[in-house]
Amino acid sequence: MQINLALSLHAPNDKLRESLMPIAKKYSVKEIFETLDEHTQKTNRRVMIEYIMIKDKNDSDECAKELAGLIKKMKKPLVFVNLILYNPSGRGFFESLRPTGIFKPSSGERTKAFKAILEKEGIEAVQRWRFGDEIGGACGQLIVN
Repeated sequence: MQINLALSLHAPNDKLRESLMPIAKKYSVKEIFETLDEHTQKTNRRVMIEYIMIKDKNDSDECAKELAGLIKKMKKPLVFVNLILYNPSGRGFFESLRPTGIFKPSSGERTKAFKAILEKEGIEAVQRWRFGDEIGGACGQLIVN
């Protein structure tokens, strides 16, 4: 059985990643990419980098260029980036359980521009289609306790 690896990155630097994911305080982006590079060299298998697109938070041209730079520094950059529009909490089934308004999804235009920057740098990127948000089960949903 072959197993593929997916990495939930969501930000190209420690400061931004720590603001989105508390676990980022434990593992730096540098450490993650060193480990990712070791993994691709050892297994010769592609890794999917998950990246939730959050309006005005992690969707800038600078973030796209920084992410491309991290990938291009790898000795064996067998990766592709899966761009996922942020699905706001507090919608659908879980409306009364989650806070709303913390983040907003990036626009379609902004997501296309981010993807184009990655592709211009030779990085494969795809935009994931949205489904499941009506039942509170969509990809790109972050929960705040």
